Amino acid sequence: MISAAGIKVYSYLNITAVADFFMEIKPGEHGRVTLRGYLAGMPDVGRLQEEAVRIMLQEDGDNREQVLFHGIIQSVHTFVENGVCQVVLSALTSSIRLDQQERNRSFQKTKETYLGIMREVAGNVSGSGLSVETGVPVIQYRETDWEFCRRMAAGAGQVLYADPASPEIRLWAGLEEKGGTASFPADRYSVCVDETYYHMKSAGEGKKEFLYYRTESWENYEIGESSFYQGQRRYIFEKTAELVGGVLVFGYKLGGKCRFGQKRYANWKMAGVSLRGTVEKREKESVYLKLDIDGADGKALHPYPWIPPTGNVMYCMPQEGTEAYLYFPEAEEESAYVVNEIHKSSCPIFADARNRGLVTEHGKKLQMYADVLGFAGGKEETVQECRMGEDGIHFGAGKGKLQVTGSGQITFRAPEISLDAVQKIGQYKMESMAREKAGMLHSGGNGNPSTGGGGDGAAELQNEYNALSSQGILAGTEYEYYKPFDDAPEYEEYKEVPTWLKAVAGVAVAAVVGLAVGALVVATGGLSAAALGVTAVQLGMTA
Repeated sequence: MISAAGIKVYSYLNITAVADFFMEIKPGEHGRVTLRGYLAGMPDVGRLQEEAVRIMLQEDGDNREQVLFHGIIQSVHTFVENGVCQVVLSALTSSIRLDQQERNRSFQKTKETYLGIMREVAGNVSGSGLSVETGVPVIQYRETDWEFCRRMAAGAGQVLYADPASPEIRLWAGLEEKGGTASFPADRYSVCVDETYYHMKSAGEGKKEFLYYRTESWENYEIGESSFYQGQRRYIFEKTAELVGGVLVFGYKLGGKCRFGQKRYANWKMAGVSLRGTVEKREKESVYLKLDIDGADGKALHPYPWIPPTGNVMYCMPQEGTEAYLYFPEAEEESAYVVNEIHKSSCPIFADARNRGLVTEHGKKLQMYADVLGFAGGKEETVQECRMGEDGIHFGAGKGKLQVTGSGQITFRAPEISLDAVQKIGQYKMESMAREKAGMLHSGGNGNPSTGGGGDGAAELQNEYNALSSQGILAGTEYEYYKPFDDAPEYEEYKEVPTWLKAVAGVAVAAVVGLAVGALVVATGGLSAAALGVTAVQLGMTA
C-alpha cells in the first residue's frame, strides 16, 4: 500500500507533500499526470514550463523508490490558501516532444519496415509486430512525429504506447509482455463493452472481442502484464492511479491480446493534395520524383505512374529535370500518381487559362483556344498549321508543300473559289483518275477536236500556260470579230416570159452543146470521144 506520503515529486518546484494525484496511461495517447501539492515557497513560475518532473513511489515501511512517471511539465498554477503556498501541476510523458510541430517528408523505399521508419523519426522504438515491410511509399504530410508514428503502428496493426517511466522518448507498439504475473481480487470487478463495438456492429464483429474487465488494486503493475482472471488470460492495456482517502489506488483494464491491435487508417489531410517535385528518371509509363518536401537530401526511389492531361491518347512523358506534381486523389499513399505542373499563367502563350494546348519538345503544337482549334508544327520560319476558327478553316504550309489526297473524290464547292500564288498554280491529273474520260483522250475519239493522250497529265499557269503529257495535241480556236454589214439578197419583181422567147432560148442552148461535143470528137478520136462524151453527159448532168 502506498499513501500520500509515499508519493515523491522531484522537479524545480519544491513540493513538500501531495494532496491530490491522478495519472492515466492509455494506448495511442501521451501519459499524463495532474497533482496538487504544497510548496516550501513561491517559485519562479516563468521557468517552470518545459521543465522535467519525476514522480517516485515509496511503499509504507520500505525505503526503496520506484519510478511511476517521468515527463514534461505542461502547466503550473500556484496560489496561497490560508497562508500555505500550493501548486496545481500537469505533465505529459516525454513523448510530447514528438507532438510539437507538423512535418512533411517522404519514405519512398517500399521494402522499408514500419519499425525502421519509426526509429528514423522517433529514435527509441520497439515492437515485434513492426518488422513488416510497408509495401508502398509512405508520406508524412502535416503530421507531427507522434501522429505519424501512431499511424505507422496502425499500419502494422498495432496500438502505440509512450513509456511513462522513461526520462527520454521511448515508444513501443502492440503487446510488450512482462515477466511478472498480476494478481487482482476476484470479487471487485466490472464487465464492460468497448464503445467501438457499437460503431463496428454492422461489420459483423462479435461482442466478445470487445469485452473487458475493470478492476482495482493497491499494487503498481505495468502495461502488458498478464493475469489469469475469470478463467482466461487477460492483459493490462490501460492504467490509472488516483489518491483516494490518502491512499494511492490503481485502476486497470484487462482484455485479450486483440486489445493491442488496431486497424490501419489513412491521413485524411492527404486527400486532394499535390506535392511538387523534380523528375529524376523515366521508366516506361512511370516517373521517379524527388519531392521538394524532402529538401536537398531527398531521393527518388519509387516509380509513380504518370498520367498526362491527354490521358492515353498519346505517349507524352516529362523530361528529366522538369517539375511535376504528385497528386493524391484519395488519402491512401498508394493512390498517388504524377501529373503535370499546375497552371501558373507564367507562359505568355497560355497566360489565359481558356487557352489550352500541348507543345512537344520538337515544336509540335495542339491549340485548343477559346475561338480556335488548330495544329501547328515546324520551325518558326516554316510553320505548318491548320486552324479552324469562327472565320473559317486556314491551312498554312510555310515554306513547305500543302498536299490534299484522298482515296475517293475530293470536292471544293463554294460560290467563289480563288487560287492565288506569286509564282505558280498547277493542276495535276493521274491516269487512274481519268479513265472515264479515256474516250476523249485517244486519237479517233469523240472529242472535238480529237486528241491523242494517255499517261499522266499536268496543266500549269506560271506567267504563261503550259500543258504537259506523255502524248497530246495542242488545239485551240481563235475568233476574229468584224463590224456588222448588210448581206441580205436583193429581190426584183418577177415578169412572165413570152412563149416564143422560151423556144428561141432552147434552140440556142442545143446548138452550143452540139458544138462542144463536136470539138471533143475532133481532138481525141472516136474511142475517146465516146468515153468523153459520157463524161460530158455526166458533167452536163452535174451542171
